Amino acid sequence: MACRDVEKGEEAAASIRAEYSKAQVEVRELDLADTCSIRAFAQKFLREVDRLHILINNAGVMMCPYMKTIDGFEMHIGVNHLGYTLGCNWIKTCHISRICW
Repeated sequence: MACRDVEKGEEAAASIRAEYSKAQVEVRELDLADTCSIRAFAQKFLREVDRLHILINNAGVMMCPYMKTIDGFEMHIGVNHLGYTLGCNWIKTCHISRICW
């Protein structure tokens, strides 16, 4: 699970593991509002993983006040479109079986 807030991600992962004892869940930091975070995530991911069975893009922002990403993009566009696109493009060499939006 790629999460902006690793602590909350670990809580969610623990909940999944408690319900599904065979689940293999890893939590990694990823902030879609920061291209440096996206690049670091993708580089580390590609070093450690050679195949991804499914990618579920489920993060996003909605109705937040006007603000910009670290890179200067309007937050909605930066996270909900550019962040996903950039991340998918960087990890697509990983032999992804399916991408869900």
